[in-house]
Parts: sequence; structure tokens; C-alpha cells
Amino acid sequence: QTCCKGLPSARVSRRTMSPEELDDEMEALQPARANRGRVIIAGAALLSSALFAINNKQDIQARARHNVEMARKAVREQQDATKDLYVPTTEADTAHSSDPSLDPCLPTSSAPITKFPSLIQLAAGYTVSGVPYGGVLFSDRGQYAELHGGTDYDLQGMRTDVIAKYDELLANCLTSHGRSNDVCEHVFEAQCELDRSDDAKKGQVACVEDCVNSRFAQFVESEGIVEDASTCAYPVLSGFLLAPNVIKSCIDPAYDATEGGKHAPSIAGCYDCVTTCLAGDHFSFICS
Repeated sequence: QTCCKGLPSARVSRRTMSPEELDDEMEALQPARANRGRVIIAGAALLSSALFAINNKQDIQARARHNVEMARKAVREQQDATKDLYVPTTEADTAHSSDPSLDPCLPTSSAPITKFPSLIQLAAGYTVSGVPYGGVLFSDRGQYAELHGGTDYDLQGMRTDVIAKYDELLANCLTSHGRSNDVCEHVFEAQCELDRSDDAKKGQVACVEDCVNSRFAQFVESEGIVEDASTCAYPVLSGFLLAPNVIKSCIDPAYDATEGGKHAPSIAGCYDCVTTCLAGDHFSFICS
């Protein structure tokens, strides 16, 4: 009988584990499996939180954009009826003597929108109100310890907080319809006002506000929001509501006022413009 020789068979000797040994082996594997499960769950939770934060931020920005557009539309519609109420001036209205409710460049609202910048000062970490709201915020270069409880503060951190919170605060204010004043205004217990007791000090404040006014005017006129920005009684205040991109760039030099080239390049440079107004030792506060 002919037989084919094959490869020698290799036998693996396997010992059958007892039930008790199997139980021990399974128990030893449980922590590793549990840890892997926890890692997967934790990773999924972190991803979910990150996506929620992104979506939430996008929702807030979209809501703010929508409400700003509605405010701009309202201003466009009321321009013809009210634009002749004011005589154009070459100087910023730092005294804020006229009635803001009649300003053709402010949207009509039952909410106290004229106090909205107080919320931006709160977002900036102010513990005391700085007046004028815009002039103080724009000229803040880390030297206003009296507005921060008398302590040193992180200037870049302040800017970051303002930019991060601005859209949500503005969206809430523009949609409040007067239901609650605190969504459009923060009432501070104390107030510090920039000293404008002589011409040099008045001129410095006016210089700061003019840096903002000129860019606000270029923006609203180029965008067709206001035909003639010289009719605006409170251009800085209007800027907080109608041109948040300009205001943000005046507070934080890293913020792009053109928002990626969507707007005219002439509105850029506000922060640097304000810096040129700060030469000398004229800025001081009178607090009450």
C-alpha cells in the first residue's frame, strides 16, 4: 500500500479550565472592559459638549445678526420721517443733551436700548460705571483700576470677554420689547465720569469718540442703513446697536471690522485711531 507522507501533525496540548478558573479569568477582564467603555462614553460626552458649544455659539451669532438686521431695517424706514430733526455737528455729542428717543439713527423700541453699553461694561468686568460708556471702553488700555475695584486687571482677558458675550447680550436686548429692563441695562452702584473740565480734556474725549463716529458713518452710509450719518444724535450709541463689528474693533485690535472683507476697508483702524488720542496725561475720573 502506497502512502503519501505529509507534514507531521502538530498537536497543541490544551488544558481544559475548570469553571472556577474561567470565573477568575472573566473577572480579571472586567476592569479593562469597563475602562474601555468609560473612555468611549467620556469621549462621546466631550465631543457632544463641544458640538453643543459650537452650535450654541452659532445660534447666538445668527440670532444677533438677525436682530441687528431688523434694527437696521427699522432705522432705514424711519429715516425719512425724522432725519431733519437734527442739525449736523462737527463735534461728538459728549454731553448727550438731546432726546435719544428722537434720534433717527436709533431703532424705536420700548426697551431701554440707550443703556445697552452698560452691559458691555459689565462684560468687561467693570464694578463701577464709566461715563461716557463708549469713550471709557474704547480708551481702556489697562489703566482704569478704579473701574475694576481698584485692582489690576487682565486687559486681553477683558477684551476676550467682551467679544465673547457681545452678541448674546445684544440679541437679548433687541428682542426684549421692554419686558425686562435688566436685559438692556445694568445699574451700577457707583459712577466715574471722565473729567472734561477744560478744553484739553474735552478735546481728548471728543477725539476718541470721533474715531468711532467717523467709522460708524462710513459703515452705515456704505451699507445703505443711513443716508446721512451727520443727522445721528448719538452715533456712538447707534454704533453699539447697528454696527457691532465697528464697536468690537474699537475695543479689541484683533477684531476685523470688515469681517473678512464683507464691509468697506475704510472702517478698519479704530483701535489705533483711539490710541493716537491718548497722548498726554489728560484722562482722569470724577467718581461719585
